[in-house]
Amino acid sequence: MDEVQASLFRNSLTLGLRRRLLERVTLSRRTGAVQTGWGEVESKEVDVFGERYSRPEYESLKRLAEKTGRSVVQLRYLLGAGSHGGEGAQSEE
Repeated sequence: MDEVQASLFRNSLTLGLRRRLLERVTLSRRTGAVQTGWGEVESKEVDVFGERYSRPEYESLKRLAEKTGRSVVQLRYLLGAGSHGGEGAQSEE
């Protein structure tokens, strides 16, 4: 951190910096997988106030994008990223 701070003072015209200590709060999660019409997608699953959510793993989406010729963004949309219980995991082919 001291090196970054020194570099900012040395390489910019700034007269000061604001620094804060941050704390990260995360939900308890588990790994899972969703079977789609294009293949399996690894995911993280969380329970929030009785609702279950599934989030596809980026690297898994990236592999699927290479395999299908679609973009990661398209696959997130088509798979219903953030859906309850993995809804939207069907292929439209």
